[in-house]
Amino acid sequence: MGAALPNFDGTLWSFASAEIDCAGRSVFGVSALGWKEELKAENEYGNGPVPIGRPVGQWTGSADMEIVLQEYLTLIQTLGNGYGRVPFNIGATYVEVDGPGVLPVQLLNVRLMSPEVANANDGKATRVKVGLSLVQPVLVNGLSIIDIGLVSVSIGASFSLSF
Repeated sequence: MGAALPNFDGTLWSFASAEIDCAGRSVFGVSALGWKEELKAENEYGNGPVPIGRPVGQWTGSADMEIVLQEYLTLIQTLGNGYGRVPFNIGATYVEVDGPGVLPVQLLNVRLMSPEVANANDGKATRVKVGLSLVQPVLVNGLSIIDIGLVSVSIGASFSLSF
């Protein structure tokens, strides 16, 4: 028997239903927000051809957004001089009241890394596509790809504690 479909009217979350905030301020000029995460773990082999296991692995993540120039200028003004070194949070709350409800997504401690301005004679506003640096897993509805409690703290060079 196949998986049951969710019981709602067919309305799905879309970018049009997203409420975006950057650095604690509502932003209406974001036209794209994307992220990618990877938990890279290699299989470990003993003396046979079959893996004996794998470690937790290392998390990496990246993100980007496209934002109209006016909103970008307001954001960097909020962050201040040296804005590329100032961490801030991005929240995206997808709201479809008549459909699946509310879905919060949080990108924590991001930094602006590689702004790229796009101008064209196409009748659209000038936009900035900016790469974002992530140092923490993205929270989707409060859940992350890896349990943040597995973060290790090194003490000296001789051992580390995990908690």
